[in-house]
Amino acid sequence: MSRGVLITKEETLLLKGIAILMVVIEHFGQIVGLGFLNPLGPIGVFLFLFLSGYGLTRSYQKSGRDRYFIKKLQKVYVPYIFTVCVFTLWVLIIGKKTDLPLFIMELLLIKLPQGSYWYLVLMFYWYICFYFLTFIISNKRYLVTMMMFFSILIILIMNFNRLYIWQFFSFPLGVIAAFNVENYDKEVSSLQSNNIVSTLFVVALISIIVKKLPYVDSHQLGFVDTIVQISLTLSLGILIILFRDILSRGVLYKINIFFGGLSYELYLGHAVSLDWVKEATSINKILIWVLLTIGITWLLKFLTTYFNKALYKHIVN
Repeated sequence: MSRGVLITKEETLLLKGIAILMVVIEHFGQIVGLGFLNPLGPIGVFLFLFLSGYGLTRSYQKSGRDRYFIKKLQKVYVPYIFTVCVFTLWVLIIGKKTDLPLFIMELLLIKLPQGSYWYLVLMFYWYICFYFLTFIISNKRYLVTMMMFFSILIILIMNFNRLYIWQFFSFPLGVIAAFNVENYDKEVSSLQSNNIVSTLFVVALISIIVKKLPYVDSHQLGFVDTIVQISLTLSLGILIILFRDILSRGVLYKINIFFGGLSYELYLGHAVSLDWVKEATSINKILIWVLLTIGITWLLKFLTTYFNKALYKHIVN
């Protein structure tokens, strides 16, 4: 087992690689009709949100709020702006209609170019929440409690959208992990002595079995399916984090690190033509989707890196 809740920068990159692969594989499953891959997406998003909560808290502990929103805009929003531009160009290429008001609404996240970008809305909610809560609350327990309350508020604002419900605990768990870094040796001992790992395996197994029961399978997105998806997401997501050292070996390490470095751009890029390939799936369209995903991902990486470097030079000078 890895070192408790102490997650290094390298391990963060590794886990991001695993997360994005799970999301992309789930979406590929939707394209080719492999429904059993659907649970992978929420687990991947859990990892992203957990790491965001963890990383944001660790950064706050070290540097406070120094250039807080500028950093977030550079890291998250700038790539999204380029994505909206690429998406608009793609829409025009395939002969669909768009206009300036829609373009502006997409830039402001009032309307989403593609459904997969709901994650960005949730992230900006959490960025704003974290910034202001850390201003007024210094006690860790009260802070986490208020974050759980805020998580409920997000679900209400988003009209009980199942995607937000599935990620109810994800960001706050990352914050809790960061607050307990100094106790990671004790945390590992606690996990081992209390057999929490075994419990997580059992919960994950039961969740998979229940999810495939005829009643649950025929009432997808219902109450029972939602509870099962939450338990499956939490149990497998936490297990991946705890056993991340196993995924740090040999070729798996290289693959996950590579995709971890491109994770956000790949998340944005693979969704640009996703609806198009789903409309009337064929081998040719899948190949075009793959090529477009590769091209757009690297384009976003290049544009974002170039823009942020130019912006940094401008600020420094």
